[in-house]
Order: sequence, then structure tokens, then C-alpha cells
Amino acid sequence: ARRGHYIYTRAAQASAARGGVAVCETKHPRPLTHRLHDSRRRDAAGHSRELHLEPALEVAVLHGGNRARRQPVPLSGGWRRLVGCPHFVMDAVTLAGEPTRGRTDPSSLQIVVLSRGRATLSWAAGEERLARGAAAVLPASPGRYRPTGEGEAPRCAVVPPAGERERAAGGQRA
Repeated sequence: ARRGHYIYTRAAQASAARGGVAVCETKHPRPLTHRLHDSRRRDAAGHSRELHLEPALEVAVLHGGNRARRQPVPLSGGWRRLVGCPHFVMDAVTLAGEPTRGRTDPSSLQIVVLSRGRATLSWAAGEERLARGAAAVLPASPGRYRPTGEGEAPRCAVVPPAGERERAAGGQRA
């Protein structure tokens, strides 16, 4: 991985990251991670973190990960779609001093992460300053917001089932 690369791996695909690589995991809210290796990392109490070799090998996909880089799909406001799957979407925008625009959808919160640089996220009721690695959770209600600054800002949102999208759009198809 290099600066600006976004790599999507499916659940159970064995993966690893080296120093200098940021990982943003979007997953079901369960305390389930099977570790095959942990590079001598320590938990908050200074203990080696537990490995889960047998259960990991029962479910892990150890072959063929998708190495093809997907081309981002341009969206409005300078955003580009990095990942679109049945459960979530991930978009990103490169900030270069000029404000860009974002909009929350009534059907889902958004999580905006600043992967590099410094930025301010503003909406009608306030603002939040973000440094590299910081995240902001935007509820579904603010509507329009503006990220301003320098850097890269990915955002994730849940893709609700079709019936919920229709209700959120006032009965119109999404």
C-alpha cells in the first residue's frame, strides 16, 4: 500500500499491515477478531495479546485476495466512491484549502476520518477540528456539512435495506 491507496478486503480475508499504514475497519459490532500473528504488540496492561490460531484457521480465507486496485468513482463535491457493497459505502475527498461539501442522509450516520493533514468539519450547529487520525461521527440529522483544510478525509455510511431507503426518501425510490 502507498499513500492514497485504499484496499478493500472482505470479512475473513487474512490481512496484515506494516508500520505507516492506517487501517480503517468497518465491521459488525462484535468483539470478534481472530489473530494469526501480532508482531509482539502489547495490550493496555502490557501483556502480549492472545492469538487465536485454531479458530482463525477454521474461518480464514488464505488465498487469492483481490489485488486489483479499483478505480474510484467520481461523486459530486469532489468526493469519490472507494467502496460500495451491500452493507456500507466508503467515499473520500482530498482537501486542498477550498471548502468542499458533504451531506448526511436521513437513513444513516456518517463517520468521517482525517487520514492525513488538518481540517475543520463545520455544520449548521457547530464545528469540529480534526487532526490526522481523528474521526467525527455525524448523526443522520445535520444535513449539509463542510470539511475544510488540507489532507485526505474518507467517510463511511451504512447502506440501509431498500425499504428503509424508500421510507427515508418520503416513499420515493432511492
